[in-house]
Formats: sequence, structure tokens, C-alpha cells
Amino acid sequence: KPLRFILLLCLFILGENFLRLVWVLYTNREFAAIVGNFPFRLDSLMVGVLLAAIKIFYNSLYIKMKNIYYMAKHNIVSDKN
Repeated sequence: KPLRFILLLCLFILGENFLRLVWVLYTNREFAAIVGNFPFRLDSLMVGVLLAAIKIFYNSLYIKMKNIYYMAKHNIVSDKN
């Protein structure tokens, strides 16, 4: 069941960002109009919930993710400018 919960969170985050993209393309609004709408601000909250779920249910993965060497090794974080 934890995997289902994590997948649901991922789908929610992706779906919300897709809806944000559609909103921008069809309404041609400014950034402030998007940030001002409450539903379009939930993705950052859900990323926190996603990371908390990974920390609770898959602690070894979380430890790897927070290790900066792991991130640099996999080109997630780069020192190149």
C-alpha cells in the first residue's frame, strides 16, 4: 500500500503541473494569476508529503537521495556552471 500512495502522489504532482501548463497555454495569464489560484500551489506541498512518505516507507532510498555524493554521481546536482 505505501507504493500505491507514493504513485498517487506522483500522479497528483504531474497532473497538477500538466493542468498548470494547460491553464497558461489557453488563458495566456501572467505568473501571478497562476500563483494566486490555490489549487495550483499544492504541488510544492505534495512534494514534501512525497519525500516524507519515502523517508517513512523506503528509508534506504531516502538516505541515498539525501546523500549529496549520490546525487552528484547520478548527475542530479552538478557543480558545473
